[in-house]
Amino acid sequence: MKKIGTKLALASSICLVAAVIAAILVMNFGSGRIVDSVLIDKTTHGVSVMRSELDSFKSSLTKLSSALAKDPTVFLGIEERNAGKITDRAKYLASKSGYDVDFMIFTDMSGTVIARSDGTVTGDSLANNTLVGKALYGTTASEIGTVDKYKLAVSVSAPIISSDGKIMGTILAGHSLVDGEFLQKLKSYTNMDYTFCLGDERVATTLENNGQSLAGTKISEDIYQKVVKEGRSITANVKINGKTYYNAYSPVLNSNGIAIGLYACLMPIDSFEALQTQTILLSVAAAAIFAASAA
Repeated sequence: MKKIGTKLALASSICLVAAVIAAILVMNFGSGRIVDSVLIDKTTHGVSVMRSELDSFKSSLTKLSSALAKDPTVFLGIEERNAGKITDRAKYLASKSGYDVDFMIFTDMSGTVIARSDGTVTGDSLANNTLVGKALYGTTASEIGTVDKYKLAVSVSAPIISSDGKIMGTILAGHSLVDGEFLQKLKSYTNMDYTFCLGDERVATTLENNGQSLAGTKISEDIYQKVVKEGRSITANVKINGKTYYNAYSPVLNSNGIAIGLYACLMPIDSFEALQTQTILLSVAAAAIFAASAA
């Protein structure tokens, strides 16, 4: 009878351990799904914040460009080809409005630059610039792309039209996205990392290696092919400098709908994985203690 009792106790212990192990496996699977859900939710929110801020830039730049395009002093400056008169008025209106603008470029009806807000060279042609070209045909347009000396900027163009309906020139205003300030602001909002790429090059990023920015480095060929070449929005786990990130990638499209680069929202997953591993180890230890006490 004693042997039978011992066997029953052993069998019962084995069943209990098996049940605990099964529960751990289910919990591990469930926790993995929870981690994935959290990462998706956080990066989705991070991308939403970025898009909202970019839309805000476009809105404010559109309002500023519209105001400048209708301003009598700007009209007169265009007619006189007086760069000083144009830029002084443009800077005053930009400051008064409180809009965040890094550059304002004015052209005549042929697309030749009459004035730049930074006071640099004039006389060159921007007729081949997509936004300026649209403004010369009477259309206000916006895009994220390369403008003048700015590798990546959000820009708005508008036609400068006289009272009799004649296009006198154009205004091209924009905010640079490569100075790092914009992405750092986003990181302070969301506690996530961000990257802008032009082609396959990181032109602005909050990512660092030993305190040095990763701006100027390349993304992987695989990501470049899928996002920029194929124009797809994707998510992927990517290891960067030994640290694994959950990444949400989307193409940067110019005003013609062509992908010229990408932006990424990145969430480090090492801390999530560490928490998951710790939970499993604690569960295994608890199961072992339980089995030992049951035996």
